[in-house]
Amino acid sequence: MNRAVRSMIALVAAVFSLVAGNAHQAHQAPQANGAAESAKKGVFVGPLQLCADTVETASARPDEYTGQMVVSIILRPTSAKTFGEMTEEFVGKPLPIILDGEVVISPIVYEPIFGGGFDISGVTVAQQSRLVAAFTQPC
Repeated sequence: MNRAVRSMIALVAAVFSLVAGNAHQAHQAPQANGAAESAKKGVFVGPLQLCADTVETASARPDEYTGQMVVSIILRPTSAKTFGEMTEEFVGKPLPIILDGEVVISPIVYEPIFGGGFDISGVTVAQQSRLVAAFTQPC
């Protein structure tokens, strides 16, 4: 299995791993940079803003293994390295995915994601649409 597929599976597995003890984090403000970070518009994965400048493609599609809808992100090559380094710092910790200042979900990162792509699962259909639109907007 190649590294990109393992990275996508790791993030999807991380999203599904949310347990009751961690589920409350999905509705809390992010800890990194506090209120200043949560007031920003757009999509932030942890401290990293992802937008048209950093994302090659963003789409909602069914997951090939579960059939559930996911938001699939392919990063631009220059962003993939930065994203991988950032996810390295979050191994074993929740990584908040923030949309317009609201934490949508905070999956636990089990391994760094260096493949340049990842899927976000466990969000509502409305959140999927908003995420796809935000990932493709200018920063």
